[in-house]
Amino acid sequence: MEKIVIIYDDSTKASERVHTIIGEKSFGNIILKRKKIYTKIKSLIAETKIDIDFRIINNMDKIGSIESYSNNTIFFHLLSNMAIINDEEFLLLLKKLPYVKRTTTVYGPKNVGAIFVNKEEYLDFINEYNDVGNIDFLKKDIMKVSCFVDLSNYE
Repeated sequence: MEKIVIIYDDSTKASERVHTIIGEKSFGNIILKRKKIYTKIKSLIAETKIDIDFRIINNMDKIGSIESYSNNTIFFHLLSNMAIINDEEFLLLLKKLPYVKRTTTVYGPKNVGAIFVNKEEYLDFINEYNDVGNIDFLKKDIMKVSCFVDLSNYE
């Protein structure tokens, strides 16, 4: 089985309106139901019994550590402004990761993240993501999910 790595992208910046509510916190440090968002994700990963590395990045410059993974590693780049609202569906998504064979955009209320089937494709994505600043440019296969809510969408 290929190695699976979830990159939790906590570099996503809150809008000015959301910033007035959460203050200086990143999305990953927001507490929902007495747990930080990233802590909840880590505990759900543990429930799967699948060997998944979980990395939190709050600065895209720190992404260099992925060079140590083999090329056939599967990467799931997950944006931190997405909070899990359906644990069971998220667990199912995690269990599907080893079976994804093409780079896939994960789409919920909007782009949630993307699954990359090898390190080379992920590094290409990172280079373009750094230039563009969002993942909306990614037009790959789409996996629709409803287990997330967008915390950045505050009206």
